[in-house]
Amino acid sequence: MKLKFAFGEIKSVENFIDTVELLCKEEIEVRENIKLKRTGLNQFKLSYKNETVDIDLNLPDEKGYTPPYRLGYYKTYREHFAIVHAGEGDGWDINNPCMSSVVIHNGQIYLIDAGPNVKHVLNYLGISINEVKGIFHTHTHDDHFAGLTNLIQADHKIEYYATKPVRMSVEKKLNSLVKMDNVLETFFDVKEMKMDEYNHYDGMEVLPIFSPHPVETTMFYFRVISEFGHKTYYHMADTSRFEILENMITDNPKEPGISNEYFEKVKKDYLLKADVKKIDIGGAMIHGCAEDFYTDESDKKILSHTDRELSNEEKEIGERANFGQMDVLIPANNHSVYRFAKEYLSAYFPGVNEKEFRDILNCPIETFGPGNTILKSSGQNDFFYLSLTGTVEVIDVKKNIHQSLRAGSMIGEMSALLNKKREKTYVASSFISVLKIPAVLYRDFAQRNDLIEEIQIKRKLKGTLGNMWLFQEVASSPVINFISRNLTTIDVKEGDKITIPKDPCLCCVFKGELELKSKRGNQKIKELDFCLEDLVIEKSLPESTTLTVKKTGKICFVPLNLFENIPAVLWKIYEHYSRNKIIINKK
Repeated sequence: MKLKFAFGEIKSVENFIDTVELLCKEEIEVRENIKLKRTGLNQFKLSYKNETVDIDLNLPDEKGYTPPYRLGYYKTYREHFAIVHAGEGDGWDINNPCMSSVVIHNGQIYLIDAGPNVKHVLNYLGISINEVKGIFHTHTHDDHFAGLTNLIQADHKIEYYATKPVRMSVEKKLNSLVKMDNVLETFFDVKEMKMDEYNHYDGMEVLPIFSPHPVETTMFYFRVISEFGHKTYYHMADTSRFEILENMITDNPKEPGISNEYFEKVKKDYLLKADVKKIDIGGAMIHGCAEDFYTDESDKKILSHTDRELSNEEKEIGERANFGQMDVLIPANNHSVYRFAKEYLSAYFPGVNEKEFRDILNCPIETFGPGNTILKSSGQNDFFYLSLTGTVEVIDVKKNIHQSLRAGSMIGEMSALLNKKREKTYVASSFISVLKIPAVLYRDFAQRNDLIEEIQIKRKLKGTLGNMWLFQEVASSPVINFISRNLTTIDVKEGDKITIPKDPCLCCVFKGELELKSKRGNQKIKELDFCLEDLVIEKSLPESTTLTVKKTGKICFVPLNLFENIPAVLWKIYEHYSRNKIIINKK
């Protein structure tokens, strides 16, 4: 089949692209008199005869690439079983995200594919990355794949669901792109699916169905039981037209193509009935068309994977979904966000009996829209919030602080607990749900469980960790609580020689300055910076490594077991490690 898609021959990449490895200190001639030199991480010098230009592809701090579209903001309700349409484009559409869906089951968030700008797409839907439980992956084409590195910024390993052929192709592509081994297993919780069988996930059944395509591809058929029987959703990304597949039929097993028996099976799989069905109608050789589904008996057919308006003929067959549109298949009969509140409180206070949370969980849930001020600096401290969904901006102009807080954040906790002046302003970045907690109730809870001193001590440590670049992505979540509870700070004086642990860990400088010396060179480790990433990645240090205190302060060793399951932190360690290697090699 692949040979037929490839016109009889699968060619090597060398047939299409002339690749050159560009190392530091080396200058290569691209064409006559045109030379290129790598000067640093994402930095280059391009020269032509006597003219030169420096190119810096690094983004400034706190800057990111913006999507080409503004989609509007939507409030996504956490139903029992529902589908949110998160994109209908084909990868070339500058007005809409690529074809994708959000599946909600029992209040939990699952993605189908991760295209470019997935982080922005989720924010428009009022979903923070920390809320994503898993991703079902159809195949490796960039319009369904490129957002995977966004999902690495979560505070937990997102579950990754795919069949073995898809998983292996994705793994090869990811490993090659980031020049690492085992990327999926390092940053995701991989759940390999069985093809053509229902896979069971907490009451939701998912059937992966093979789809003929140049790369390994599966469609997903979801079903959840209700009082009226099963409710179903069928996601059909990157399918082929029946006409194309019919032209592939051959009776000779040695020729490229497929058998008639296989064609009939694919046709039957494509026309499987569902309550809601999203169909690829991108056309051409490797995408589907609406006409093939004229007799399809599905209750609702969404025509997707195209950048154009539907024709009148297509409108008779199916419909176009608007971004943020939600199909509720089984509504929730309870407020699932209260369950999230209970889980977050349990993570913040692991030693406290759950019965102690009853008064807090009885507090009202409020909703804020994007741009709404949640709490203002210098405001009253009669209450604070626990964010349950969405993303919040925290701003402190005097301290030049501008961070994002994700679901599970305590907003204004300390000022309410201690009845102190609030120093920061909090603004909703999307539609968010929050639990409004009166200060008097929280103080009573803290006093009753002898927690006030512990909260103050750990909150200060959490604040320091949250100000570090390394932990900024998880600064607001219960994860930073977990790390801070298990750390011990060390006071160090100028001139001290620090004994480096043998087990994998990081050394974080909370105050002061260190000097790291090794065979590879010398580095200054300043306040709120870290070192020893070699010990984490390579499980060893360069020869003759020493750590000396240059300025009196406070440090902390963070063992690997505290962050090995936090992708956002691991990714930054790898980035820091790679950057330092380039700087050292450049020197």
